[in-house]
Amino acid sequence: MHKDSVFEEKNNVYSYVEQMPEFPGGQAELMKFLQQNLNYPSDARAAGAEGRVVAQFVVNEDGSISSIKIIRSVFPSCDSEVVAILSRMPKWTPGMQNGSVVKVYFMLPVTFKLNEEDYTKPNITLPYYAEGGDSLRSFIQKNIQYPKAAKKTRVEGIVVLSFEVDSIGQAKNIKIYKGIGSGCDEEAIRILKLISHWIPGTRDGKNVTMPFYMNVDFKPAAKK
Repeated sequence: MHKDSVFEEKNNVYSYVEQMPEFPGGQAELMKFLQQNLNYPSDARAAGAEGRVVAQFVVNEDGSISSIKIIRSVFPSCDSEVVAILSRMPKWTPGMQNGSVVKVYFMLPVTFKLNEEDYTKPNITLPYYAEGGDSLRSFIQKNIQYPKAAKKTRVEGIVVLSFEVDSIGQAKNIKIYKGIGSGCDEEAIRILKLISHWIPGTRDGKNVTMPFYMNVDFKPAAKK
């Protein structure tokens, strides 16, 4: 295989090598480690969130893991759980190319699956934007104001807001779950506060306070 097809000059990290990195003991031990250490976040269970989180990371020459990045998200707390479990992993057997240990990108899917017991819990509906999910995205795009500081420093990305929707549909206890700075965090909060009413979540037919997350995407196309 030609060197240029496996090597990324920018980061000195291979995407594919002759001998790929391996968890100690192989794939079976990796699955066992995930089963023994993975915790299903309680807020994700309550929200009925399930699916496959896909993480990308670098296995370094000494087998340590770094540069963890979520490529496919399921739910904020599920994503955080995957990052946490990767950070606790023992050192891997590093990848090798042309007889030398090298840094290698690795992709790992981690599945969160509710079981039958989860579905027998009290009947729950989640809070939602009064006009629906697509309308929420349209509302954000219409009202977002790209901060001058972010424009100047070319900051872009997704701000994740954590808050509660109470029993009358008001957003309370607003926090930055994941911020990117340069005024974007504050702008995301401003947009959330423009929403006067949410449809509250219910438990067994009664309105209750529930946690909720909202993404606000800052990118060049969103500039005013």
